[in-house]
Amino acid sequence: MKKLLFLIAAIVSLSLTACDECKDISCMNGGTCEEGVCDCPNGYSGELCEDEDLCITNNVTCVNGQCNNGVCECDQWYEGENCDDRVIEKYDGLYIGTYSCSQGTSTYSIGSATMSDIEEENEMKIKENSGRVYSVEFTTNKKFDIPSQSTSTSFGELSTVSGSGEVSGNDLEFQVTYTYAVQGSSTTCSFTGSN
Repeated sequence: MKKLLFLIAAIVSLSLTACDECKDISCMNGGTCEEGVCDCPNGYSGELCEDEDLCITNNVTCVNGQCNNGVCECDQWYEGENCDDRVIEKYDGLYIGTYSCSQGTSTYSIGSATMSDIEEENEMKIKENSGRVYSVEFTTNKKFDIPSQSTSTSFGELSTVSGSGEVSGNDLEFQVTYTYAVQGSSTTCSFTGSN
């Protein structure tokens, strides 16, 4: 009788072991085995939950960009840890410097420029102390074009402007050509200033 009971216990134990599909599976990172397969917690994957997605486990949110290996890779025109800072916003401000303009053989200088009024992700305005206001379009995070456009001074002098420039740190440099509506003459000016 003892032998029979021992034999029955051995058979039951063998069948239970054979049915335990998770016996030899060790799920990692808090995963649990169910029917021979690891059920991984959020942010982990792989056969044994061995692969970690740092973007999920570190709760990384990239406002204007993509998360890669726990770090935000920002879209153009954005920067910062979470890609929530518009690059050109830091250029907004008054730049003190001089315009050097040449007209014929004479050279003259006029006041300062303000970079302001962000319109789109890559567009700002330049306001001169003469009253001229014109749009600039950034082609990279630092360089911009002044597309051809009409503008006027505060005393009504109409002209078409075009040119290009760049911002580096606190320094603004650009060159602009004014073509005057009345005389049809052109003047090219360069501005260099800091804010």
